[in-house]
Amino acid sequence: MEKKKIPSFDECVSIVKYFYDSMYDYIFLYDIENDEYEISYKAYKKFKLPSNHFKNVKKNHKLYVYAEYYPLLLNDLDLVTSGKKNDHNLVYRWIGRDSKTYWINCRGNLIRDENGKPKLILGCVNEIGNDNFADNITGLLGEEPFKKCLKENQNLDNNGYIMKIGVDDLRTINEHYGLEYGNAVLKGLANIIRQSLLINQNVYRLKNDEFVIIDLNKRGLNEAEDQYERIRKEISRTIVERKYEGIYTVSAGLIVPNKEKRSVSAVMRDLEFSLDMAKKKGKNQLYLYNKDDYKEFIQRTHLIQVLNKAVENDFAGFDLYFQPIVNHNTGIALGAEALLRFKLDDEFVAPNKIIPLLEETGLIIAVGEFIIKRACLFLNQVRKYYPDYRVSINISYIQILKGFDFISFFDILREYNLPNDAIIVELTESGYLENNELVNKAWKGLKSNGFGIAIDDFGTGYSNIHNISMLNPNIIKIDKTFTDAALNSSYDFELLRNLILMAHEINTYVIVEGIETKDDLLRIISLNPDFIQGYYYSKPISGFEYLQTIKAKQLIN
Repeated sequence: MEKKKIPSFDECVSIVKYFYDSMYDYIFLYDIENDEYEISYKAYKKFKLPSNHFKNVKKNHKLYVYAEYYPLLLNDLDLVTSGKKNDHNLVYRWIGRDSKTYWINCRGNLIRDENGKPKLILGCVNEIGNDNFADNITGLLGEEPFKKCLKENQNLDNNGYIMKIGVDDLRTINEHYGLEYGNAVLKGLANIIRQSLLINQNVYRLKNDEFVIIDLNKRGLNEAEDQYERIRKEISRTIVERKYEGIYTVSAGLIVPNKEKRSVSAVMRDLEFSLDMAKKKGKNQLYLYNKDDYKEFIQRTHLIQVLNKAVENDFAGFDLYFQPIVNHNTGIALGAEALLRFKLDDEFVAPNKIIPLLEETGLIIAVGEFIIKRACLFLNQVRKYYPDYRVSINISYIQILKGFDFISFFDILREYNLPNDAIIVELTESGYLENNELVNKAWKGLKSNGFGIAIDDFGTGYSNIHNISMLNPNIIKIDKTFTDAALNSSYDFELLRNLILMAHEINTYVIVEGIETKDDLLRIISLNPDFIQGYYYSKPISGFEYLQTIKAKQLIN
């Protein structure tokens, strides 16, 4: 049988050159016997090749192959050219004419002559540094090789830890110094992380400003913490060297070895969650993945979805409860505080879980309008019996920042034929007032339009004497935590006494919250506050129940 003739090197070149300009990849031919190499001319234009056609192939590759990978390339080429392998498939870096390095994937098949002797390698080179495979800026492999590493190490959690590192506020650096400077920060950080690597550790660059270290040497939490601290210290050192230009920090999320095996998708998910938690807890710190925290996160995410649907479904599940504010001298309620309630599966969800989510998602704007309408409807009914009755509603600085509609607020009052002074606005988190001109202006605008202004939660971290001076409120509300402290400490008791005296000196009313027993009431009223609010008089009750009680004249005995 006649042996099939294999085309010569020149014959192959004459054919493949027609494809040079029509392909994104760089086609190449390697004549093993004559040590001759041909590649697309556009590769020569971009990379530091001596020509697109040259001899002494292995030696000339040293001109444009990144030094770190040259021995790896030679080893693989030796295996193919000797006939021990039938294909060449290697990921490494080439040096461009701009002196930058570029990740490439070089693939080729061995062609043997009629006698089975290695004759040619025909293949292509494609750049992979602009996708998830590799990153040209930092010189690191990307997300796909990282996932491949995870797949190849099925017993990952028995091997070592994985740490995901993210630059804190890289966007601010980019906006202030420019993208080129931001890229330099990423490149510098990549080098710092490389220097921190131990035996059997690799680093990859994921999306944007994120990196991941994978340890396959059975190291645990202590070693991970040490490595993170080394990275932070080296970052600080380089910042000092640059005379504090472009200051940045890094946060990190950590998964440590355990008996539970994770899939690749689970690893990616848990790393994302852990880094996010590190940033939410204040940034510039390491967070260790915690199952309970993740469970809480899932519940929180579910609750956000439920709240969204509730708002879309005409506020189904939301209700407004009212707690009387009582003149302790007469025992008569002169007003009430409106308190938001939300019921899920026939059970109330704690307000301190609901309110932050409403504020975070912006749903507080729609729910805030719901509160105002329900409060005005309630007040319209109560004023048939008590014409001067007032209702307090809470408005936070976040509502103002997210677009609280004051025009709509006034329109609702007109709709229910209520004067502005029928509403007392309780300012929550008032400590943010001095830092935001928009919020400060809004509060002062409410007061100038006749609304009663109360500083809520006085005695917590948000409210202080400075806010009284700045806002000149009508009412100060003493938070339950301050009340409890006063009932259990002679020092805090005297502090509360003097605060009430001071408030009266500047014609400001004081409401003390959190009174639950008769003994509590007797001790607190000895300080002469103006009004009392608490379970001793009534827990918060629905608007319907409140109105029924008023009608029966049994609200306060």
